[in-house]
Amino acid sequence: MPQSCISTDSRFEREKIILLSAVLHSEEHRLVSIEDDWGTIFIVEEDNYRALKFDEIYEQSKMDVLKTHYPVFEYTKAMLLGVALCPFRDVLLLGLGGGSLVRTLHYIEPDASLTVVEIRPAVIELAFQYFALPASPSLNLVCQDALYYVCEQCMQVDLIFSDLFWAMQMNPAQSSINFIEGCHRQLRPHGWLIVNYEQKADIDDELVNALYRYFEDVLVCYIPNGNAVVLAGSLEKSGGMQGFYQRLPSLEARLNCKMDSLGRSLQRAPHHPGHLTNNKR
Repeated sequence: MPQSCISTDSRFEREKIILLSAVLHSEEHRLVSIEDDWGTIFIVEEDNYRALKFDEIYEQSKMDVLKTHYPVFEYTKAMLLGVALCPFRDVLLLGLGGGSLVRTLHYIEPDASLTVVEIRPAVIELAFQYFALPASPSLNLVCQDALYYVCEQCMQVDLIFSDLFWAMQMNPAQSSINFIEGCHRQLRPHGWLIVNYEQKADIDDELVNALYRYFEDVLVCYIPNGNAVVLAGSLEKSGGMQGFYQRLPSLEARLNCKMDSLGRSLQRAPHHPGHLTNNKR
């Protein structure tokens, strides 16, 4: 956001956040700091954890260096609920970051085909160098804009995971009707779209209406004091919630990770039909 668009109060609040972040992360060791066409990329390490950051405050991705497959963030665990909704052999991931989802999905199904779309070449290079991306022929990395990719391609995948963020904010493309339509076109009939949104307020009536335009069911998992994860697909074609709850314990056991409370918190997004404005087109 251009500085001229930020009020004095907003700048003051942001400066306070940066100072607080500096205190909270005072023990971290910076491994990398580089600039590319989209901004700054930091890689930091503290104890057994390595993190990717696009600014001084927020961690975009985090890895336990002793358990590289383990999903560290709660929102990542919420996104992985999609695996219990729909067993997979072909997956499209929009946004690479530090590769948390890639590592976990490869750990769950080593032979599954994973296509990852990431716009920043430096992020791809650093993910291989610092975040233990699997050297597997089943992993296909595409350096391209995610919105352009889903609008131009025609794949048939079981799951799409979208986690598109810049420094300090979500990429608004994730809320556009073109993006949702493009993702729907890439999915098999039983497939699911899983999107990480920045906050509960992003899940407004307009977004939900856009999702229901293409998907039978829209589920939401609200992370306390944080993100909101949307899962959109067809419960009828993927075994229903009964099948989900039957598959969830085996997923938890495979990852040695508690996910039941997140699964139980899933709620159906209320549908309020209405016209879409230009903001979602």
